Amino acid sequence: MAFSICITAERFDEAACEEPAVKGVIEIGTFTEELLVSLAVWSPADYVRQWETGLKRISSADKSCLITSMRDLAVSDFINWWMLYRVGDDVVFQNQVLLATEVENSMIGDAIYGLIPVRETHTDDGQKISEWVVPLRDIDAFLSKR
Repeated sequence: MAFSICITAERFDEAACEEPAVKGVIEIGTFTEELLVSLAVWSPADYVRQWETGLKRISSADKSCLITSMRDLAVSDFINWWMLYRVGDDVVFQNQVLLATEVENSMIGDAIYGLIPVRETHTDDGQKISEWVVPLRDIDAFLSKR
């Protein structure tokens, strides 16, 4: 399978990361990244619910997201998220941070999808933005195994 996302049972040392957190892993094609999944605001079940919603949404929408580290915006400057863009039968992933100045706590939920910007492929300086692509069928296969 060319796509998966999960939370492992391992906890990060709170002294090392300054907040309660568990490890997660996202695999997109041949790319794999370990995630620091904050438990400051959301539980593991909250993340899994949002991931399932975000992945199901990309089947019928042109963009969606996966929040991988929800933080208390009163004390943190950002939220980690992966943006998903539908391009034909493929899904393009970009990893970014959502700045606290761009969101209010009341927007966390379905309103978060309205904050996803139009897909950019290059920065203002002309640098290519890192992207990973998987066929939509791989996301559907991942969801069907859950």
